[in-house]
Amino acid sequence: MHTVAECLRSQNERGFTLLELVIALLLVAILAAIAAPSYREHVRKTHRKEAVTALVDLSLRLERFHAKTNAYPATATEASNLLAAINPPPSFYTLSFENIGTDSTATTYKIKATRISSAAQASDAECGDYALTNESRRSASGTGTLEKCWPKD
Repeated sequence: MHTVAECLRSQNERGFTLLELVIALLLVAILAAIAAPSYREHVRKTHRKEAVTALVDLSLRLERFHAKTNAYPATATEASNLLAAINPPPSFYTLSFENIGTDSTATTYKIKATRISSAAQASDAECGDYALTNESRRSASGTGTLEKCWPKD
């Protein structure tokens, strides 16, 4: 048989108090506020790496084309075929050419990865858009350093 004190104590210990729930929610909110920006930056870096990888891949394809023909693509069709070979294409950037398809003896190129305005990367002011030339000159249109936007690893 239970005493009255035991019955009262078991009724009081059935659930959480409102204060305990508020404290738990506050801790979850603090952890989320700390983790969310870090997660967003990690995702942004991953998207940047995707753009850099696509540019380097396209650059290698252009160099192979040049090695076979002694010129870079002279027509938009030839350039488009090289673009179509990038698999998978970057999800948050659009690849494009400058100095390609203008004459049959193209000796230079500049390829660009431009942020898609409706994609998550559109707000990346730190690195912005990327460009790569036939002389391996790398650039980024944002406010960040070249070392940060074009990582070596």
